[in-house]
Amino acid sequence: MYNFIARFLLNAKYPNFFKELEKIWNNHYKEIEQLKDEQDYLLRKIVKFSFEHVPFYKKYSEENNISYNDINYQEDINKLPLINKAIISEQKQLFFSDAKTKYINSSTGGSTGEPLKYRLDKLCSKYNQLIKYRAWGISGYKPGDKLLIFAGGSLYNEKNRKVMAIKKLTNIVSFSSYGLKEADLLEIFSYIEKEKPNYFYGYASSWFILANFLIQKNLKLSYRPKALFSTSEILLLNQRKLIESILNVEVYDEYGLNDSGASAHECERHAGKHIDFERTILQIYDKNGNLIENGTGNVIATSLRNYSMPFLRYDTGDIATVTSERCNCGRNTPRILSIDGRQTDYLCVHGVYIGSPVLTVLMGKLDISMYRIIQEDNVNIHFHIFLAEKDNEKEKMLKEKIIGSFQPKLPEAEITIFFHNELTDFNIANKHKFIINKTIVIEHE
Repeated sequence: MYNFIARFLLNAKYPNFFKELEKIWNNHYKEIEQLKDEQDYLLRKIVKFSFEHVPFYKKYSEENNISYNDINYQEDINKLPLINKAIISEQKQLFFSDAKTKYINSSTGGSTGEPLKYRLDKLCSKYNQLIKYRAWGISGYKPGDKLLIFAGGSLYNEKNRKVMAIKKLTNIVSFSSYGLKEADLLEIFSYIEKEKPNYFYGYASSWFILANFLIQKNLKLSYRPKALFSTSEILLLNQRKLIESILNVEVYDEYGLNDSGASAHECERHAGKHIDFERTILQIYDKNGNLIENGTGNVIATSLRNYSMPFLRYDTGDIATVTSERCNCGRNTPRILSIDGRQTDYLCVHGVYIGSPVLTVLMGKLDISMYRIIQEDNVNIHFHIFLAEKDNEKEKMLKEKIIGSFQPKLPEAEITIFFHNELTDFNIANKHKFIINKTIVIEHE
């Protein structure tokens, strides 16, 4: 019954939804050149539209004597101005299309700083759902299958009665990850045991907290769920191992930015996240501004379907490592091997900087499943490390490795290491931030 209702509601909201889903289902198996040709066609359409109907791009075209005819292929995207959240926020009205388009109002999370409010074209929203259900379908999920959401922010969305009603009709139940107490975790475990949902969705840190709670209380699930979809934050390897082991479930990690439409999803091989081609052109540029297919760099996204507020050549602020090597699953699309942080995530002591890629790589070599690095002032850096149990030998070993790795890079820093045996000490209210620099004002999604 739930599957029928879910299909009916999706087709009512997005006409021909399942015909479109069938059409894109095997896109990842197409040759890359064919996928790029399809993207280039969409690129030409949205650039032409933007130069004619979006004030920001109309002005840019006139002032720089550039025509939409000058931008025909992805290699031409660098002829467009590089934009970011700050630029859009300062002159938002200039990014709104003056054509009549159907859109919904949305915003980024803005867990620190002001969130970015933007318009999302309904066609773009439709493709967001299509891509999501294609990715989830790899695990066997079908709309209407029982799904448990454990997260905060827009994924929980308890205040919107319409959303909550639709969730109920489509067999979805949400639990908030905000301000968790023992009673809340017991309630979630009891619900899982009673209703036995086969699919889980939410923040990695939320599921990690639940898994640790079950260890502490010597509790186990009495069945094997089919899949857990991890979203919105970096999933550490040790977190993944613990979640899969304790919840007895296969984890599928995903990457998504709704403002730009960029997204990537894991396949059954779990060897990186396949980049989706239908909604956005996702490009990676190294520190010298060169477009790369293999390596680490800044994520630049160009939306192909958001006609209400086009994000063209948008600097997402994310840093990612990608590969163009084909996956053993048979899909041909490039993969994101890791999200290495944000450009704003860095430490700085007396003019010496360490960015998030270096920090996450160094911390990834340690046998820990949750950490947070906080620069408290100009010299004091605090490392907060979670260990499930008190272990003096392990603490000593980790201290030596952390100080040995970081002190040479930041010789004038005062490094203090704190060990925690309770996850509540991390005060995870929404998404978990690994690196916090209190000496700068930064804006995260």
